[in-house]
Formats: sequence, C-alpha cells, structure tokens
Amino acid sequence: MQRITKKYYFSLIQKVDNYDCLHINPQSLDKYLVNQSLLKQKLEQILQDSINKNLNAIWLRLDKHQLNLSQLISDLGFQMHHCTQEYLLFSLWLQKEPSRLPNYASHKIILQYYLINSKNQIFLIDDKMPIQDVDDSSLIPIMAQTYFKQNYNINIQPLYICDLNQSINSNIMITLKCQLLEQERNQDNFVNKTISGFDQRYEINSFDKYIIYKKCL
Repeated sequence: MQRITKKYYFSLIQKVDNYDCLHINPQSLDKYLVNQSLLKQKLEQILQDSINKNLNAIWLRLDKHQLNLSQLISDLGFQMHHCTQEYLLFSLWLQKEPSRLPNYASHKIILQYYLINSKNQIFLIDDKMPIQDVDDSSLIPIMAQTYFKQNYNINIQPLYICDLNQSINSNIMITLKCQLLEQERNQDNFVNKTISGFDQRYEINSFDKYIIYKKCL
C-alpha cells in the first residue's frame, strides 16, 4: 500500500476554472476540523499564491458538518455568497476592480433538443425530447453536438432556437432545433410524430436574444 506523506495529507485539493477562479475541494477541509490554526496557514498561503498568479477569485464551500470553520473563513476576508440546506458557499474576489462574480442564480436554464432526420422523424427517448442543463462554459451548438455524439454516437447540425419558455419554478426551457447529418446511418430512436408548436421558427425578442440567443452565434 502506498504511504501517504504528512505533506500530502495536509494539502488542500484545488482546481482553476475557465474564468481563472480557484476552487477548493470541500472534502479536503475535513482534516482541519480539529486544527484550525493549520488551516489558517494553508489558506493564507493559497491566498498569496493566487494573488501572485493573478487569479480572479477563490471559491470555498463548507458542508453542514464543516460550519464551525465559517468564522475563520470570514476572518480571512471571504464573503458568504449563498447557502442551501446542505452547504454554505464563500467567495473572495482578488482583483482591484469591482467584483464580477455572478449572483446566486434563482433558476437554471435547460436545453431541450428537437432533433429531426431527413424523413422529418423526431428523436425521442422514452417518448420525450432529450434535455440537459446549460453549461455556462460552452456554446449551445457545441453542447448539442457533444451531447448526441457522447450519448448516442450520432452527428447532428444545430439549426436555431425554436421555442423559449419559463416554467412555474422559474427554470427557463430553451428548445433547440437540430438536424441529423445526411451521412448518418444510425436512425435509432427516431419516430413518426408531430410535436405541436415546434414546426415554425420562434421569434425571440431583443432581451432574449441578448441573454440567450447570442450564445448560438
């Protein structure tokens, strides 16, 4: 069995996202629950290192059983971003300019795929159009192509947004019309069915175009 060194055991697992923000893995905080002075030293080192690397911010999440660390985190300059029944999320903006960190979202954006083949058959899974949550780090057309390639090994061409609506729970549903590329032989899950309301291009207003449709360009 590989021996775990003391240096490795007391390290904080970190990663940097596409926006040059550092994320500290909450599980790696457990070992400091009874040694907050050591945690303070580690976080101060990470803070200085992040400044030296010109990172934009640090994100740090405390799970329910770690909340006794919240005072220490606050004393180091972190601010509470949002909380749920399961965790408390802190953030620390590192740049001199005003913070560009997003506010906590009150809803999520869901992408629904209206995929047809050359016979105008529609692609359905369990009699429903497939959906996935929108990933802010990717453009919608790339998300669509990746989704069908990874999950069903087929190549598609995104066409346009054909519907946009908001549900009772404030989630936004975007329906993206796509077409199966002609050379594809895999026609599984395509059925003859008319989906009412998705036959014509959806006319989106200027606000929606700025917020959402811009991601497709």
